[in-house]
Amino acid sequence: MSEGAARLEPEALVALILSTGRGPSEDALQLARSALSALGGLRRLSEASAQVLCEVKGLGPVKAARLVAAFELARRAQGAAALGEGAPPAPPLTAMERLARAARAAWVDETSTLVACRGEGALDEALTLALDQELDAACGDAALVGRWLRRLLLEGEGDWTLIACRRGELREGEERAAERLFEGAALLGVRVSRLLVVSERLHHELTPRSAQRGEGR
Repeated sequence: MSEGAARLEPEALVALILSTGRGPSEDALQLARSALSALGGLRRLSEASAQVLCEVKGLGPVKAARLVAAFELARRAQGAAALGEGAPPAPPLTAMERLARAARAAWVDETSTLVACRGEGALDEALTLALDQELDAACGDAALVGRWLRRLLLEGEGDWTLIACRRGELREGEERAAERLFEGAALLGVRVSRLLVVSERLHHELTPRSAQRGEGR
């Protein structure tokens, strides 16, 4: 057992459950081998009832009960593992992870979508902004960005989160595009705290500071 139970042969594990054999003539290991042979292997031994086990020479009611209990416990442990019981709970989603998951379910498809919501807010109140081209190209269109920001101004004061939904990973140039967007918002007095780029598998949160450093996640 010093190297772990996983290294032991089935007959050795069964012998540990049995604890003793039939006496000097047959120790626990020999009895385990006899039981495995009589029943046709480990699987049939594990499925046998106490009554069937008692028919094996050397297995009385006590040893049969030990075997039945051990195999039943193994089955229950396997079932619990399949259900995830005993596993550490998953860490709670952050606000941005929840927002990205909801946006992904609503908008990620073959086209690109840009929406705006206040703070970490509700997507059912989000504003849809026109986006018929790649995000980095759109953010390079000063007139288009101006229309987006003026629309946000008309909605009144708020701390805005922009969510760009599209397929694929974070593309080269999108950090710079986000930086231009944040700069334009600052010039017009529109508070845009973050740009959340959401794809079918991942999301990247860009903030004014991270965009300046060229960082995303």
